[in-house]
Amino acid sequence: MAARTGSTKTYAVARALRNELQRLDDAMSLRERLRPVQVRVASRPATGLDADKAFYDELSGEG
Repeated sequence: MAARTGSTKTYAVARALRNELQRLDDAMSLRERLRPVQVRVASRPATGLDADKAFYDELSGEG
């Protein structure tokens, strides 16, 4: 790969590893990729505060 791309062996190996990691990430479903985020969000304590609907409506242009 290094010879074909005109790069160093180190760069060629690093590029191959990045490509393989990307391939593995692309093979994961969206549900699998989002699961760690869901777990992290669910672990946060509830604030007990109500969302300000008027504020969020104004942010989204609905208010």
